[in-house]
Amino acid sequence: MNRQQLVLVFLVLLIVMVGCSKGGENGPSGPVANIDLVSGGSSFGALDSVTLLINIQARSGLESGELAVNVNNSRVETLMEYATDSTFEGISEEFTFAINPDYAGKNIAISLFITDLTGLTADDTLALSIVESAINVVYQDTLGSFGGLTYGSFYDVVDDSTYFKGNLSSTEMKFRVDLVYFNTKEMGHVLAAPSNITAEVAWGDAVAGQSWPLNGVENETVLYDLGTELDFDGIATATQIDGLVPGSVAVDSVKQLSAGHVIGYELASNRGVYKGLIRVNHVSGSESGATLSFDLKSPK
Repeated sequence: MNRQQLVLVFLVLLIVMVGCSKGGENGPSGPVANIDLVSGGSSFGALDSVTLLINIQARSGLESGELAVNVNNSRVETLMEYATDSTFEGISEEFTFAINPDYAGKNIAISLFITDLTGLTADDTLALSIVESAINVVYQDTLGSFGGLTYGSFYDVVDDSTYFKGNLSSTEMKFRVDLVYFNTKEMGHVLAAPSNITAEVAWGDAVAGQSWPLNGVENETVLYDLGTELDFDGIATATQIDGLVPGSVAVDSVKQLSAGHVIGYELASNRGVYKGLIRVNHVSGSESGATLSFDLKSPK
């Protein structure tokens, strides 16, 4: 090989190397689709939320894209659709979605499929296992009616705590009250939201001269009267609770309670995402001497 040929070979190699270098700087020429979990393992509860990291690259522009849930290789839910965008180059962003309770006990696959404006495609799949969410169970808590000295009338669902008026001197403590219990001759045994106006009136009748303890800080708990026929003992999963709450009619108090009565509840938004069921086990007494004992079940 003479000198001229060597120079020609060197120039060809140089051109190839420059081309490869430019390709590395600009990234892949075809589209890219990647899904990753932001945190946690691959197993989630049926009422959990999942946060994904979505990475899409399409330097020639995006024709279409879809993020979906698949069960047994069949698409069952579309989570996100990406529209045609000739200026699109790429995104890397988090996407959070709530798991459908119907997926409990199943293996699902999250799929990402994109097509760029040249017709090239890219895809990725993330496998997840969905298990039944466990529940919290509280047994035999007791509340006392307004004016009673043995049991408090104000209940904190989140921490499973019962308070008397004297415990509610601070705004922070008032915000912890999710339910109140009282008894009157007309309404019998009552569970109510702190925002229920009847509760404030009943307090004034029962405890003369003392102001309403929750004045100005009254959580708007939502209640559902589920009657006395519900098989409370048969409730074992968060999915079952989610199917009962919310119920058909939302109220802020349930009156004339008796043993076996079941009430669904949803807490105020400032208290977090909490819902659950309460079953009345026993009621006794009247007015300031009345008491109510109950069990409670809620998703963990």
